[in-house]
Amino acid sequence: MPRGFGNLREFLTFEEWWRHPEYGFELFCEPFIESYVQETKSARGLTDSEILLKVNLKGDRDMIQRDMKLLLDKMTEDYEYQSAARFQPSAPMKRIQIERIKNSRRVWELTKEGKTQAEIVSILGLPEADENQLESSIRRVQRYKSAYKKSCEQVSKGTFP
Repeated sequence: MPRGFGNLREFLTFEEWWRHPEYGFELFCEPFIESYVQETKSARGLTDSEILLKVNLKGDRDMIQRDMKLLLDKMTEDYEYQSAARFQPSAPMKRIQIERIKNSRRVWELTKEGKTQAEIVSILGLPEADENQLESSIRRVQRYKSAYKKSCEQVSKGTFP
């Protein structure tokens, strides 16, 4: 487990760790940047990833924006964004399925308590009216368990989930 995750034994639940101001969510965030665009008086102190711009503010706003976009496109055509977050998510945030993660953890906890797969199906309220539905729901429980194990492996490598 990466040291940056802190002492996980101090937290009773994943949610508590995730909301802690030094761990959880914060570890996967980009560092805070006050402003991406600033007025500067000199080129002193610029890094390789910064430029000094001269903009005629009396020009047509649409033309200024067009020229800035063209300049940016030209200067960054070979640039690939590299996250500066301490730990990287395993997928784009909009693709991370929170409910699936919650269900995977819940299934894992119920399994640790000694519940059978059929009992877990009932607890989660999955369909079990006939044998086909029950088999389908048991396969879903197995997938949740597998997803939880995979998430734990990902976390041990420094990515989440």
